[in-house]
Amino acid sequence: MIIADTKATIGKGNDISASGPVKDAATYDGNSSAVVKANLQGTETVVRISIGVNVACIHTSSGIYCNITSAGGIEVSAHTHSDSNALAQAGASGAKGGDGASGDGVDQKVIDQRSYANDQITSHGGTAANSSENSSAKTSQGGVDVAAAVAVNITHVHSDAVLPDNLILHANGGPLTVSAWNAAGATAAADGSVASNSKTGIGAAVAVNYVEHKNMHRRQRSDHIKGLVVESVLGNGAVNQNYGATALSGAGADETGIAGSVALNFVLDSNHNAAAAAAADIDAGGGDVTVQAQSSSTDTAPATPHDGGADAGQTAVGLSAALNLVVQEVHAEVSDGAKIKNAGKLKVKAESTNTLTTVAKNGSGGYVGCHWRLEYL
Repeated sequence: MIIADTKATIGKGNDISASGPVKDAATYDGNSSAVVKANLQGTETVVRISIGVNVACIHTSSGIYCNITSAGGIEVSAHTHSDSNALAQAGASGAKGGDGASGDGVDQKVIDQRSYANDQITSHGGTAANSSENSSAKTSQGGVDVAAAVAVNITHVHSDAVLPDNLILHANGGPLTVSAWNAAGATAAADGSVASNSKTGIGAAVAVNYVEHKNMHRRQRSDHIKGLVVESVLGNGAVNQNYGATALSGAGADETGIAGSVALNFVLDSNHNAAAAAAADIDAGGGDVTVQAQSSSTDTAPATPHDGGADAGQTAVGLSAALNLVVQEVHAEVSDGAKIKNAGKLKVKAESTNTLTTVAKNGSGGYVGCHWRLEYL
């Protein structure tokens, strides 16, 4: 889990006069991950559960809150580079069936421990427990092998670059740049596959990826500058942002195998906004004016079986469900009422490129095979 608040501010107070460029920049660069793996072996009954949860809350902000006169340009920027992921793995091969050899399997461990307890009891004058029938770690239908993996990744990333109302900026030797971007990736992966010699095998995997990204840039009041750039774009050389949830399941057993995969990828409230606000009064000084917002992402949600899914000697059941939900806004605008004069070229551009892949696949093999599949895009 990571909580990061990165802030760069030129606060209220006396006016500032600078003989060179003025730059107010907040930058965050970091990664966070949660990795949980459970790999066990047993003869009759084995339960493997892995839960991996990763939470990343990142806020990067910058702002200028006083009047500035600069002989160069003026920049206010908030830039975030972040990758977050969660991995849960609970898959392994079951041990070979117990054959009575010392140290071999769950049943033998029970026998060994009971024999040790009897020795301690009799050595102190007590009566040993009845060992004519050995206890076995199994159900009425035989041994059970269970693997369950749950991976949850939650990412909140906000980048804000703000110039408030009633601010007067003079950039006599360069442009005014207001820039905010996120170069971020977020994934969740769950592997709950089982291959065992038990009578019953259950393999389940659930992966949930939740992402909330916001880039906001607001330019208000009076400027006398040599050009203006207001941008909400991909930065740090990034050409794409990757979001995804991957669930892999499978179960192999002598008689009954059950496999279930659920992959949920939610990219909600993904906003990329660049605006010259209604209160803006800008003299561009003959320089170009650019207002642009950009987003490009790849969103994947595969829910698939491992090595063919559930496989058993008699009954096999396979279930897969995948949901890929993306809500995104990309806005570039010069708002109603905004005043821009003495501009060279004026460019207002909003661009969005998204690739979504949703896969729900299952399979089962046995005398009786059952399949369910659900995918939603």
